[in-house]
Amino acid sequence: MRSAASPARLTEQPPPVEHLAYLLRVKARAHALNLSAVTQFAGEMLLRVAPGYRPNPGIVLRAVGRDMRVGQLGLVWPGFQRDPAWRQKLLALLDGLIRWESSAPVPAAR
Repeated sequence: MRSAASPARLTEQPPPVEHLAYLLRVKARAHALNLSAVTQFAGEMLLRVAPGYRPNPGIVLRAVGRDMRVGQLGLVWPGFQRDPAWRQKLLALLDGLIRWESSAPVPAAR
């Protein structure tokens, strides 16, 4: 028989499980945007995008702020680890870009 505390156990997960769930959320969103990688190196985060892809700058600004820039390989966020809310901002950025892409007009077939 289940105790009254059972439902709370379903929402409160150990930190390793929470971390894995976060990684899966990022990976699913990156896949939806056709990002080839979300990596970090030398204190920078890189969201590797397809050649020619230009994200909506307003979405980037609202989600992350002025710290993120568009580089040759994609979106670069130097010093992201100094921002205590970087995990939430990354998800907000990916969600915003997904919404923006899904609302963009689709070219007519010829």
